[in-house]
Amino acid sequence: KIMSQLDGGGHPFAASTTVVGFDYGEIKNFLTYLITGKDKPVSQFIKNDLPVVESDLSLNQVKSIINRFKYVVVLQSGKYAGILTDKTVNNAIKHGLKDEKAITFAQELITVSPSITFLQLLKVVSNYDIGIFPVVEKGFYKGVIYKKNIVETLAGLNEDKPLFNLPSKVKMINYSERLKRFFPKDVLDLLKEIGKFSEKLGYRSFIIGGVVRDIVLGKQNLDIDIIVEGSAVDLIRKYAKENNLTYHVYPEFMTGNIVFPSGLKLDFATARKEEYDSPGSYPKVEKATLFEDLYRRDFTINTLAIEITYSNFGKLIDYFNGLVDIKEKRIRILHTLSFVEDPIRILRALRFAGRLGFKLENKTENLLKHAVEKDLLNFAPTGRINLELNLTFKEEKVLDILKLMDKYKVLYKLFGITLDREKEKILVKLQDNFLIFKELLNINFPSSNYIYALLSNYPEEIAYNLLKKYHFDKEAKYLNEFLSAFKTIEESQDRYTIYKTLKSFNKEFLPALTSFLDSEKFKVIIDLLKKEKNPLIKGEDLIKLGLKPSPEFKTILEDIFVKYLNDYFESKEMALSYIKKKYLKEV
Repeated sequence: KIMSQLDGGGHPFAASTTVVGFDYGEIKNFLTYLITGKDKPVSQFIKNDLPVVESDLSLNQVKSIINRFKYVVVLQSGKYAGILTDKTVNNAIKHGLKDEKAITFAQELITVSPSITFLQLLKVVSNYDIGIFPVVEKGFYKGVIYKKNIVETLAGLNEDKPLFNLPSKVKMINYSERLKRFFPKDVLDLLKEIGKFSEKLGYRSFIIGGVVRDIVLGKQNLDIDIIVEGSAVDLIRKYAKENNLTYHVYPEFMTGNIVFPSGLKLDFATARKEEYDSPGSYPKVEKATLFEDLYRRDFTINTLAIEITYSNFGKLIDYFNGLVDIKEKRIRILHTLSFVEDPIRILRALRFAGRLGFKLENKTENLLKHAVEKDLLNFAPTGRINLELNLTFKEEKVLDILKLMDKYKVLYKLFGITLDREKEKILVKLQDNFLIFKELLNINFPSSNYIYALLSNYPEEIAYNLLKKYHFDKEAKYLNEFLSAFKTIEESQDRYTIYKTLKSFNKEFLPALTSFLDSEKFKVIIDLLKKEKNPLIKGEDLIKLGLKPSPEFKTILEDIFVKYLNDYFESKEMALSYIKKKYLKEV
């Protein structure tokens, strides 16, 4: 029974299977669940809780049926034809398509068979960034499987509890003076003006999140997010039009921004609550209170708000003891299912901990370890993992964050790697190389150089597959060139060969390439790049010697440059003397 759920077989006394694409820890988790779970581990996930409609029903009729549901199942002649979402129905009706038939906009989605094995189901669920999977047998609809249910079951968590003590009285502190010290006067005046405009519309507005945390910590930050209890889209449109400003709104997300002549951009969002249909997916949003908006956030340190509405300007609001956690230097999630709901928070928790020098609160640490052990990162969209990794690579304390990722086995779960002493040395050299080559070449190198350092122990094929898996497409494209250049430079003793290799190589990844070289070879590369930047002889020097511009100029300059690279000349005078003897004589 157990092996059959892992695509294997046998008889009551012996059975076997071959599992490809999962590591030891994942297989151990599957086996543990199968042994301790119910007799029918897949069928228990099949639900019949969605409304079903016939294909010829109009969208207007479907809207009255879909009501509080996000999905409705469409049947044609009794057989499964697809899924309609509430968003699709509402948007179509908004565009005047209320009489169109349900079948017109039904999405087929990825379907599964009711006889699918547990392993096959996990593969499907992990590979597709969708929240539900219709169960279909011989064309007939049997129900749906929700991704969220599978992950919560594997995580062993099914009750969401707060991880903070909600104070009997909400903590409010006057931060007006702090705001004066923190923001430049023009920004402060702008916030006051928006607060007045907000109140005129009957709304309340607040700055929230990272900027408030940094006001408390005294860290510079002008990345300002504003939450509106009311309608952010309405506020943006009216304020921007009245002041002739550039703006963008996204009504479906209830967000937008205004760009000011100074270059400052303010981001606005309607106070909203979110519902995740599957771990790591993008959430469904609806209007809410400030409290509900803050409660959906990742960590208590990011739940502070300061009101900018005119009548309450400067009032800091702390619902979740965020001030205490900042003072005690703690990272605390808000509720027990936080990492299950959105596994990307695992990466964010470690990034904030490394950046701020904070520690994980005990329960948060245990839940993070549990989520990593249960492989919940496998259920997060790889595109969001890429985004979070790139944010990590741009952090000033990137090495501290990577060490935390190693400590909590996140790097192992993502890439199958650990940070040994050799890899740490490479990472330290790479961090130094960013500064050295920025100064030398005046190039802003991509922070993704770090991914080459992390995957340095792998053969090319495995490294390439991991780069593609996590959407490091440019790094995957240049991987072969990177490895070839490294091999040539490492083995060559001829300085001109090394120089030509550098010239043909994509310099964006020079910091990573040179972090693998020994100190002597690194010095050679620095010397070659300095000589390229400041050649010994230029065309103007040849003209001063009496030579006229001609195709021979290139020959002479290249001859001198090659010899200069190989330390043939100790000074410019020696090079000029060489030219006089060899080329002026010929002329």
